[in-house]
Amino acid sequence: MENYQIISFPFYINRAVGYEDNFIFKKKKELEIFCKWYIDSLFERVKMLKKTINTTPGFENWKGDYSPESLIMLTSWFKKNIKISSFSKNEIKELKEKTPELIPYMELNLELLTFETVSLTVDIGMYIAEVFFRNNAQLQWHFVLKGTKNYIFYGRPVIQGFIKNMRFEPTHMMMVQAYGLLDNTFGEDSLKKLYDIWVGDYLD
Repeated sequence: MENYQIISFPFYINRAVGYEDNFIFKKKKELEIFCKWYIDSLFERVKMLKKTINTTPGFENWKGDYSPESLIMLTSWFKKNIKISSFSKNEIKELKEKTPELIPYMELNLELLTFETVSLTVDIGMYIAEVFFRNNAQLQWHFVLKGTKNYIFYGRPVIQGFIKNMRFEPTHMMMVQAYGLLDNTFGEDSLKKLYDIWVGDYLD
């Protein structure tokens, strides 16, 4: 992907565990820093995502205008850029050295999303979050910094304002989409369908 810069997280992210597992052992101050970093980074990350997509052959005319319809072509682009890989000996060594507390959670025998693809899930999650906000005024960010660390969205920004206390965590949702697109469980309009389900079923 020409000109794409992989995201620089405020702390080390281990791709050999579930994304949410990276937050279990973090202190509250670290999580506060992460949430602030996420919101502060959103505009520039989305801007770069748009530029990356528009410099991809076949996607020069994609309009990142935050309309629900823009998610259809975005899904097609996303699918073409999802990659998985196994773990080299050097990467395994680095993962164990930098996050020893996560060793019991690591799935080193699997092919998992590359770090570049993890980065894309964050960026595309930021974009779809803006689609929600710009088209549904009752939604807002919420930061899950209290309660049990076993809560799946602990320590991360989520979108709230849906009925039944439903919360949408953009990166988590995009990782689900990535694997679903990779194995063809989801079609090439899946981001639009995801948006429509949440707006249709979980908004008054």
